[in-house]
Amino acid sequence: MGRYMICIELQYATFEDYQSLHKAMANINAPRSIQDLFTGEWFKLPRSQYHYVGIIQDKEIMLNLVRDTVQQISQNYQIVVTGDDGSAWVELEKIII
Repeated sequence: MGRYMICIELQYATFEDYQSLHKAMANINAPRSIQDLFTGEWFKLPRSQYHYVGIIQDKEIMLNLVRDTVQQISQNYQIVVTGDDGSAWVELEKIII
């Protein structure tokens, strides 16, 4: 079973854009909540953070699913997906050192 933490930032977004994002992410089984597996308690994640638990076990596949979902709401975004198999991202600003 795959588990991923997903961070999404929409550029120039409204409150309504984020509300749409929350619903869309929940529809792909990535809600804004996380469960403590020891206690069974649920916790609300910070804004723009989502937790996926499901059959996807490849970070690139997860990233593509999230990107397709986000693009229904905005064309200006940044995404980071982190799981047991590492991290993947799209549209992050490169740091010049």
